Amino acid sequence: MPALLAEGSVRRIPNALLAGVGWWGMGITATGFFIAAWFPVVGWFLDAIAAISIVATLLEPLARAVNMDPVHFAMAGIISLAFGPVAPEFLK
Repeated sequence: MPALLAEGSVRRIPNALLAGVGWWGMGITATGFFIAAWFPVVGWFLDAIAAISIVATLLEPLARAVNMDPVHFAMAGIISLAFGPVAPEFLK
């Protein structure tokens, strides 16, 4: 586990996501859905401020790579993050 959280490997996460998007051939719409799918999952486990701080810094290069407007990226993240804390209640 410490090797996973080492400084060098954490910096490689956005590059791995970018390589995956290039390999999957995701455009701006599919990338938007990908981003919107990750924020609620992270919202199940983390507070909103922590989730935005962690996930947004990891997914921002991904949004930039497909020329997504930063406002759209932020709104998709914040709105989908709002579903995170309430979603586990519906899954019971």
